[in-house]
Amino acid sequence: MLGPIGQKDRQSARMPDRDTRGTATALLLNVTRHTRARAGGFTLVELMTVVTIVGVLAIIAVVSYRRVTASARMNEATGMIHSIRASQERYHAETQTYADVSNDLTATYPAAVPGAFRTGWGGTCTNCKAGMSWSTLSIRADGAVLFGYSTIAGQAGSTPPSFTVYGTTISFAASPADWYLVGARGDHDGNGILCKLYGTSYDNQLFVEFEGE
Repeated sequence: MLGPIGQKDRQSARMPDRDTRGTATALLLNVTRHTRARAGGFTLVELMTVVTIVGVLAIIAVVSYRRVTASARMNEATGMIHSIRASQERYHAETQTYADVSNDLTATYPAAVPGAFRTGWGGTCTNCKAGMSWSTLSIRADGAVLFGYSTIAGQAGSTPPSFTVYGTTISFAASPADWYLVGARGDHDGNGILCKLYGTSYDNQLFVEFEGE
């Protein structure tokens, strides 16, 4: 049979002293506070990482947008040049000559000086040759256009004028057949640098200078 001292020892073995319990409680509170602090905010490194990722994604989005808009602009120019070529061929089939509409390849329509704006198609041509207009070719546009367009033509035996692409002169010999040239000029950002496209009756090649300007 245990005496008073033995009973006290057994109770001491079952129950931790107050210092031990206090230390455990403090540790638990510290862990809880640390967990809450981690759950409630970011460290400076994490915040900088997020900002960097967002910046990279923004740059990618801007570049992609510019590519899409540049592609849309070029689609307008190439589509209109294709329409002008087709109209020239129909006109030649009917009249046995191509339509010599513009004063030269720099005399564009509908905007005489293209810029960072759109111009409606169908108005009066102020720089077309006497007695000629774009209605001669029955060209239609889906809406206002960014580029200005020109087309000149000549008969067999004449020599088409030359034009320059990136400093290289594209010239022609006297043509054994009737011919035409088509031009497109645009300045979509208004910086004075023209995007230029040229097509000819000789082949389907398209000459492009400063694409995307």
